[in-house]
Amino acid sequence: MKKNKNLYRLTVIIVTIFSLNLYGDKKVVGYYPAWSRYTFTADKIEYEHLTHITHAFIWPKSDGSLDKYSTIPYPDLVERTHQAGKKILISVGGWGNCTNYSAILSDSTKRLNFIDNLVSFCNENGYDGVDLDWEYPGSSDKNNLTRFVMALNQALKADDSTRIVTMAVPAGAWSGQYYDFSAMMDYVEWFGCMAYDFHGTWTGHAGHNAPLYTPANEYDGSAHEAIQYLKSRGLPGNKILMGIPFYGRRFTTDGLYQNCTGGEGLNYSEIILKIDNG
Repeated sequence: MKKNKNLYRLTVIIVTIFSLNLYGDKKVVGYYPAWSRYTFTADKIEYEHLTHITHAFIWPKSDGSLDKYSTIPYPDLVERTHQAGKKILISVGGWGNCTNYSAILSDSTKRLNFIDNLVSFCNENGYDGVDLDWEYPGSSDKNNLTRFVMALNQALKADDSTRIVTMAVPAGAWSGQYYDFSAMMDYVEWFGCMAYDFHGTWTGHAGHNAPLYTPANEYDGSAHEAIQYLKSRGLPGNKILMGIPFYGRRFTTDGLYQNCTGGEGLNYSEIILKIDNG
């Protein structure tokens, strides 16, 4: 691909579907973080490279009402996305914003309030659906999550039949065991596999952020293993999107897979500059 720094800077994560889609309906979904509004404005996005944009994030308060970054909503982003003939979703949750999910979904009144608020948010701001990013459900949340997804899908489509529900999901069984993929499959347009962060400050040794395959001497996982896991849980290829991180991780270490310090993230745009500078 020809180097294009504007495209590299678009998102934290770009998600693309595998060629396993039997109908050739490929999707390229870019996450647009709320905090990028003033550093990478909507007019800089190259919409022709995308099929969907996911605007991140809003999240639930304890009563099912919504909280959000001050840069949301962003009407120009929604308008330009639609002018380009693409769809835009609002992402709900994100790392550090999921504290109230469990309590809300276990309470029928709060759950309904949450759903009503999400539908109203889409109606008022022109979003084409909701992307759920709960990091992560626990052992008691599995059935409540399924009920919520079914009800949310029904409520969104009651107002507009073209609206969709999508979901970011973990890359393995540690958290993935608490998702009933079979029960949710008909209500979720796609499951975005978070096939990244296989190494970082938490691993104690240096390694690839998003390895495509797992090396023989390493057991922390890979994108390939993550996709195979989701397929083993009954998801077909046309329901799985693979998350590709537009950031890497920097370690201080004697070598790959060796003990290290660090592991902090480095944006792709910063990496490109370092490569350009030798």
